[in-house]
Amino acid sequence: MATETFLTLDSYQNGAPGTVSVSGHVFVAGGTTPATGTVNVNFDKLEGGAWTYRNTAPRTLVHGYYEVLNWGVGVGQWRVRAVFPAQGNYASSASNYHEFSIQPVATNAFITINQVLTGQPGHVSVSGHVLRANGTPAMGTVNVNFDKLEGGAWTYKNTAPRTLVNGYYEVLNWGVGVGRWRVRAVFPAQGDYSGSESDYHEFVVNAR
Repeated sequence: MATETFLTLDSYQNGAPGTVSVSGHVFVAGGTTPATGTVNVNFDKLEGGAWTYRNTAPRTLVHGYYEVLNWGVGVGQWRVRAVFPAQGNYASSASNYHEFSIQPVATNAFITINQVLTGQPGHVSVSGHVLRANGTPAMGTVNVNFDKLEGGAWTYKNTAPRTLVNGYYEVLNWGVGVGRWRVRAVFPAQGDYSGSESDYHEFVVNAR
């Protein structure tokens, strides 16, 4: 018995990871009589210019209807289709492909200078957060970069990498020489997140 498979791309959301929701029907061909059985919702990702199969959400038809809600997908270009394999008295059929794109999650990096201690060397303590655009914590690694003013120009000196804990990081008693400094946090693009940078914050370390 011939069948027809249909799929609707209901919604998709950028995120870490992103999500997609689809739904559809499988009918006996030429009408709206529902088929029974199992349908496979297949997800492919565009990688290196070619579509690559990634995973499948199998669903049991209920009165010919199926849905896949908030299926996790990473950043990139995707396509999805439903495949109804031959089963029982039914012949196989497949829906059209539907494409969608998941974008990186925007982030904001922040930094605060908490303490500057004079001396040779002096020390500085900073802390801050990396947050998603909606204010929730990001995950990953942030680089705290230190520049020193030398000969009238800012010169990069070193970096304190830190792993975010609930979006928070801190650098305690980082050794710095006498002079004028600036520091900022750089969150490089990673995973499903886009990169961001804090403002620069300047400080001066004096000899005792």
